[in-house]
Amino acid sequence: MVTHELLARIAADFREHNIEAIVNSFTDDGVFINGKGSTLSGDTYRGRDEIRRFFTTIFASASDVRWDRVQPDWICGDRAVTQWHRKATTNGQYQEWLGCDLYMFDGSLIKRKDTFIKVIV
Repeated sequence: MVTHELLARIAADFREHNIEAIVNSFTDDGVFINGKGSTLSGDTYRGRDEIRRFFTTIFASASDVRWDRVQPDWICGDRAVTQWHRKATTNGQYQEWLGCDLYMFDGSLIKRKDTFIKVIV
């Protein structure tokens, strides 16, 4: 069941760079769709191994990356929306984004996480 406490725990795992907790918050066949990528819909990562590789690379290339939650979260049945403010330094360049995640859950595990961003250019 999706709750505000569950969403807060997931956000804390990202803030703490806890890759195993992030990965284990997904179903075995969970899908993460990044806000950026080689297609209009963003790059897609399927399953825990691909999701782990993606976030391992992110945390290695931007060790100061953080996502600060912007309230409120929205929950409707097995779906949720969170908003956040991302800050990071990548390759010596400071980045700041606003974004949201559209979630679909299976019980308390993420089945699909689709990310949308606004980027300062």
